[in-house]
Amino acid sequence: PDKPLDHPWESCITMGNSWSYVPGDHYKSADQIVSLLVKIVSRGGNLLMNIGPGPDGDWDPVAYDRLKQIGDWIQINGEGIYNSTSVAPYSEGNVYYTKADKGNTVYAFVLADKDEVNLPGQLQFHLTGMGKAKKVSLLGVNRKLKWSNGTDDVAVNIPAELQSKNGLLHAAVFKIQY
Repeated sequence: PDKPLDHPWESCITMGNSWSYVPGDHYKSADQIVSLLVKIVSRGGNLLMNIGPGPDGDWDPVAYDRLKQIGDWIQINGEGIYNSTSVAPYSEGNVYYTKADKGNTVYAFVLADKDEVNLPGQLQFHLTGMGKAKKVSLLGVNRKLKWSNGTDDVAVNIPAELQSKNGLLHAAVFKIQY
């Protein structure tokens, strides 16, 4: 949905193209799955990911590879997914927002076009009614960022070395504390 629903909801999506086992099934990339997860959670939903087991009860090796990639991403960025709620404006272009269930922290997910995240020289996060940000950081990156508060936004300057070939996969997650 464009905005959160007024009741709990879930998207049931297959990792491949089928709900059951199909030899040689085409699996979604880790990038596509993370993107789906972020979009669904930013609207207050839950993602149920189906993987059809083969005749021997095991998954295709590709499914294990995708789960490893997603798990690696969640290890770094999961705090913006777990125990989060939706927060307006929910999304702007390829940026999606969640809010920590407790405290005043917003997460801005910048989705990758294809696997690796490329960031512009500056990002603006338009978060009305949140007040002034106290701290902005990029999950998985141990480097201070320069940022400034606007009237209803936070502008973050991205250093040249973090704009490309930065090691960030699928989605970069900015943690904005108020």
